Amino acid sequence: MLFKNLILNGEIMEERDVDIDEIIKLMKDRGVEFNENNIYILPDSFDVKQDLLNENTPDVYKKLKQINNDVVIVKKTEYSYLSLKDESIILPLILGIPFSILANLITTWITNDDKKIKIKVIKKGKKGKYTKYIIEGSKKDVLEIIKEMDK
Repeated sequence: MLFKNLILNGEIMEERDVDIDEIIKLMKDRGVEFNENNIYILPDSFDVKQDLLNENTPDVYKKLKQINNDVVIVKKTEYSYLSLKDESIILPLILGIPFSILANLITTWITNDDKKIKIKVIKKGKKGKYTKYIIEGSKKDVLEIIKEMDK
C-alpha cells in the first residue's frame, strides 16, 4: 500500500510507505548513525542549507528523554524552528517510537484535552517495511487509534 487515507471516529488517519534508505542517508549526511533501537525526531523539512524543525521539538525531546534515554534530534548544524500558527498541537515527525511510549508522551505532555492533536510517526512493520502514519483528532481519539495500532 503506497497511500491510504482513513477516517476513524470522525478523525483522520493517513498511511504512506516510506523509503527508509533515503531517511538513513539524510540522517548520515547530518552525522547521525541509524540504530533501530533509538527514537529519532526528524526535521519537518530537510533542506540543503538548513533544516526546519517543528517548534515543539525541544519540549517533545525533553519529555521523551524522561521516558527513554535513546532519543536523537536529527538536524544540520544550521537549522531553524518552524513556527506553527495552528490551534492544534502538532508533534514533530518521530521515527522508531513504540506506540506505548507515544501514548505515554501524549498522556503526560499534552494536558489540554480539548485541543486537536496531530502526530506523525514512522514505524517498522512486521514485514520490515517502514510506514509513515499521520493521525489527527482529539486527545482521546488519537490515544484510541494508537491503542488499536499497538495490537
